[in-house]
Amino acid sequence: MNHFFSSLVLAAAVLAAAPASAQDNAHAAAQTAVAAAAQVRGSHQGVYRDLADPRQVAALPWGSLIAYSGQRFEDVGSFQRFGLHLDGLPRDQCVPFITQVAAHFDDVWIADADPKAVGGSVFTDGHLDHSKLVSACHAHEQLGFDLITH
Repeated sequence: MNHFFSSLVLAAAVLAAAPASAQDNAHAAAQTAVAAAAQVRGSHQGVYRDLADPRQVAALPWGSLIAYSGQRFEDVGSFQRFGLHLDGLPRDQCVPFITQVAAHFDDVWIADADPKAVGGSVFTDGHLDHSKLVSACHAHEQLGFDLITH
């Protein structure tokens, strides 16, 4: 019986630690994404033609963060804006990650993690809409996101 009890205590400790680890991942990833946007913004004169062919600008726990720009991308629409994209954001990381980065961007789009999926904005009147965010984040197991800025 004592072995059983110690196993339960160990299992409870592992489960209790999991959310903190998830929060730590989201926080570190948010800092990386904001820093990557600042680096892209600081290395241009307001025109992002060289991002017409998307390129990796950072690594997040869930994959490569890709910078892109140009008229062929519906969510940025011009070379005066750029986006940071990633497919593979886990559902349980979505709300904490997006909540932390949203204030640093002009818009955030979320969709299924399928590279061909077209999502939608989780902003209303230029600010993060938490009801849209929660709905989008719970729509799929894995999500894709675009952080839009200029």
